[in-house]
Amino acid sequence: MGIRFERGVAPIELLLVAAIAAVMVAIAATAWQTDIRRTRTAEVVAASMRCRTTALQYFATRGAERQARPLPRCDVGLSEWIDSGIVATSGAIIVRSRVPGAEGFIQLTPLGADGLLAKLDDGPIRVSGWRCGPAIDWPGVDVRFLPESCRGS
Repeated sequence: MGIRFERGVAPIELLLVAAIAAVMVAIAATAWQTDIRRTRTAEVVAASMRCRTTALQYFATRGAERQARPLPRCDVGLSEWIDSGIVATSGAIIVRSRVPGAEGFIQLTPLGADGLLAKLDDGPIRVSGWRCGPAIDWPGVDVRFLPESCRGS
């Protein structure tokens, strides 16, 4: 009398494989949603970058001339992920994201020659770079969904 082996798969083995597959799908779905939000938010950031030229032209004028003109409109273009954009009196460009799960405001702040925030004075403002990140005064977009280049640096 030898040992008999049963053929087939036991129900517990099937349940174990199904549970492992379900966990893997849940992890992949979460990562996929985060990646989609990050890609769509990158589109919002790219649209806000288009406003830099308009803002630079406005702030390159002297203080008295600048005060006599209204703030320029920020033309962020048409997109289902972008609601609006403004150029604030501080020189910051603020764009509202409508990306589901990553709603909020993104801010581009002009930096002066010293690497600090550009100062509004009577002369033209010299901008050496821009700091990009979640808006300071309004609800900002979660940093996880911003591109690496737009995380407050």
